[in-house]
Amino acid sequence: MTKIVLSLCVLFALSACSNDDNDSSASDKAPVELSFSTEEAPNEYYPFPYVSYLNIQSVVDHVSIFHVSINRGNCAIYYWYGNNRSSNLKFGQSRRASLNCQDTQVKEVVVDTDQGSYTFNF
Repeated sequence: MTKIVLSLCVLFALSACSNDDNDSSASDKAPVELSFSTEEAPNEYYPFPYVSYLNIQSVVDHVSIFHVSINRGNCAIYYWYGNNRSSNLKFGQSRRASLNCQDTQVKEVVVDTDQGSYTFNF
């Protein structure tokens, strides 16, 4: 039941996602899409009851991700996952990062790519 409620909260938060035209490149659409997921904490020593993940997926043929900033640096990326350790993504490929905050606390994500800087607000 808790997972269902959290999933609905994440979906609601994502529906408010927008691309801030002031920080984006001349392109009208970001080359990546963002989503969040959560899992129960691996042990009682984890600072939150759930581990939050940021998922970044390419929606263009090729994009290079240079830097990701969450909440203006106030929510650190704890660890990047996946076989593709490269920051170069082809269409449909994604990267997953565990966050040092809860996904419900995320208000802004800035993704710097070879195609420009894109700000996503939640």
